[in-house]
Amino acid sequence: MRVMWKVIVAAVLSATFVVGSATPASAQSAPALQAINSARDRSVTTLNGTPVGVCETRWESANRYHQTCRDLVTATLPLQGGLTYVAGNTYDFIYYDGTVYFRENAETRWDVTNDPTYSPDDTILSLVAGSLGLGAPNTGTVVGTATVAGVQTVQLQFWLNDLIDGGRVVADLFIDQNGLVRSYASSYRTDNLNYQTIVTLQDLNTPITIAAPDAQSVNWK
Repeated sequence: MRVMWKVIVAAVLSATFVVGSATPASAQSAPALQAINSARDRSVTTLNGTPVGVCETRWESANRYHQTCRDLVTATLPLQGGLTYVAGNTYDFIYYDGTVYFRENAETRWDVTNDPTYSPDDTILSLVAGSLGLGAPNTGTVVGTATVAGVQTVQLQFWLNDLIDGGRVVADLFIDQNGLVRSYASSYRTDNLNYQTIVTLQDLNTPITIAAPDAQSVNWK
């Protein structure tokens, strides 16, 4: 997901999401979710509105995807015992049928491990729901409408019950009229901190091919 230039990050933050105010939330209902078999996505992570990292991901399926990420700032965030960003660092991940390939910055070889939680039955929607901490995506509250990359969507919001380090996690799904998730977001909020990741999806259910790295370029752990 990550190698996006700052101008693209600014566009995502300022133009991708246009929250609608003409349609009251009470008059809306969320369409039934439809399967996403493949997709591309872009994400931006912000701290109190300032971009700290970006990602791009190509999904052939839930079990075959390639993600690249880039840190935009150098900072240690007061989350999860200290979440560190280093400006300019890049990270490259390939997930291929339960095998995880990882490299960073100028490395040409991949470190490789097996995922003990691999399940061939995973779907992209189940991974999205899991990343947001959602058990049943359709149990959220419709809070209004939003335009995502030119597509009208219904915004379904979830306030998760669990408090983390004194803060609360809020999750959002943006669903188009055909039941496809066009974007999703997760925000960790305290009185003086808002740490948010917004993911925008495109090329839904179009053919995408992911290949595993050549065996000669990997280091097994």
